[in-house]
Amino acid sequence: MRDHQLVTMARKDFDDAIRSKTVWALSGALALIAIFATFRVSQAQLPQGFPQRFLPVLVLGGLTQWISWIVCILALIAGYVSIVGERRTGSIKLLLGLPFERAEILVGKVLGRTAVIGVGIAAGFLTMIASILVLVGLTSPLDFLWRFVGMFLATVLLGGVYTTLSVSTSAIVSTRRRAVMAVVALFVVTQAIWTGITQFFYSVFAGGAVPLQPPSWYLFLTYLSPSAAYSRVVSLVVPIARYPGLGLDGVPRRAVQAQQSGAFYLSEYFALLVLLVWVVGSVLVAHSVFRNADLG
Repeated sequence: MRDHQLVTMARKDFDDAIRSKTVWALSGALALIAIFATFRVSQAQLPQGFPQRFLPVLVLGGLTQWISWIVCILALIAGYVSIVGERRTGSIKLLLGLPFERAEILVGKVLGRTAVIGVGIAAGFLTMIASILVLVGLTSPLDFLWRFVGMFLATVLLGGVYTTLSVSTSAIVSTRRRAVMAVVALFVVTQAIWTGITQFFYSVFAGGAVPLQPPSWYLFLTYLSPSAAYSRVVSLVVPIARYPGLGLDGVPRRAVQAQQSGAFYLSEYFALLVLLVWVVGSVLVAHSVFRNADLG
């Protein structure tokens, strides 16, 4: 791949996609849940002696699960017709004649669509800061800032994962209908029923229901989905698992168990590796199919 062609492709795709409603839907949805989560924390009955400076961090922790759903849905929508749409209209042949290599088209569109999702996430996170300042307040701005920036970067990475999966799917399939079916399947498997799949594997190999204190290998399976890995990465900067008594929706029991296990493959750093593997793996699979595909 040629760097200048890759940048040109990414910029072109960004300019085309930024005009869509997806980025505004993403920023609007993030803004609404940020306001809701901030108001919820401001009205919560917290344990006596709970540090006031940690209230903004509770807002971030309460948003983790909601963010993973919203980013997943809109990132999949943003990329599912990115290549198959141009393939159906024939414009992809014009791109190849400019000339762009197929790898440059694939990677350029991943970068361009990820940048669009990043803009939407940034707008939503700015609203989050405003709502926290108004409803909760900041008694320790520097402490909050690095946590906020860390969560923002982790969220952009999650958006990049699902955008890559969506664009890669668009490169593999040959029709818009198949692209829709594929991204719906991706959403259902990685976001909606991943826990059910891992519970099924446990029942098959362990011969029973998952106990309240499951083994480490089961926790490892649950953290292989992008959204679960994201929540683990976020716990690096938003350590809500240290406060399990708060009962926030975004703090499942498994986060506490993973925190207590001490195993490297359940650590935040390994979860970061999981997200990167999703990105690299999906691009490699898509390129292996797309480079030899009949574009007629």
